Amino acid sequence: MAKLNAAVTLMGVNQSQGGDGKLYSRAQLYFKADKTMLEVGVDRKQPELLAKIMPLEMAEGNAVIHVREWEGQRFLDLVGFDQVKK
Repeated sequence: MAKLNAAVTLMGVNQSQGGDGKLYSRAQLYFKADKTMLEVGVDRKQPELLAKIMPLEMAEGNAVIHVREWEGQRFLDLVGFDQVKK
């Protein structure tokens, strides 16, 4: 598993129910350096992280993203976010 640190703008978080009945959360991240967006999963093992980022929109900060592989597919999970105060 790899860990990435990046300066991002957290655009928002959405949730949806999967086919297995579990609730999945996804965060939309904007990378100002190259003007790209990326949707990443939010680690379900960290409910405090979800509670922290759920009310945020357009919040600049530092994101910690884990890259993991499961059954041949790569997944990106947001495991940390520290908001930068302006």
